[in-house]
Amino acid sequence: MVEEALSNFGLFIDDENKIRLIDPERVTDSAELRDECKDFTDNVLEFKKIVDTLIEKTEQYSKQVEAARLKAMGAKNMLKSAAKYRDFEKQQLQSLIKEKMVELERLRTEYESLQKTEREQNEKMEQLSLKAFIFALLITTTTVYCQSVSVTFPTFPANTDLGPCTCDITANKCDASCCCDPDCSPGDQQAFLCSTKANQYTK
Repeated sequence: MVEEALSNFGLFIDDENKIRLIDPERVTDSAELRDECKDFTDNVLEFKKIVDTLIEKTEQYSKQVEAARLKAMGAKNMLKSAAKYRDFEKQQLQSLIKEKMVELERLRTEYESLQKTEREQNEKMEQLSLKAFIFALLITTTTVYCQSVSVTFPTFPANTDLGPCTCDITANKCDASCCCDPDCSPGDQQAFLCSTKANQYTK
């Protein structure tokens, strides 16, 4: 009865028989709510710390990703530059190969021309050698023939006047081994060995 009368005036009696302005049950609920709010606040603060840490890590990862992206872009540009340089170097090498091929063709043509000239010169030298051999053989044969020719002199009756050159038998013709024959040239006389002969038909 007393509790109901006090409750009409907004007063309450707790378990310790003390008068309260608030219902003890509500006080208990408020305390629990306060504790829960405190726990919630602590959880929110902890969550905020976690979020801040996550944001910090995310920013770090973002910086690392950006650095990796820039590095990848640099590597890509370097690869493009290297590819362009390789293409340029390839073109230079192809041009150099073409120049060397032209030079090789020119040298091959020049070499073939020199070979042809060498063959022609060798043929001419062989012909000249053959002619020289034939000429030397003819000279040797003529000399041997002139040195080994045998002459038969005719006989005349006694007291026949044969003139100053007794071996000049044929008119207007050089008689063999006749050193006094006026029709014989100095070459014929040299071939007849007139400078060493001493017989009745020499002068």
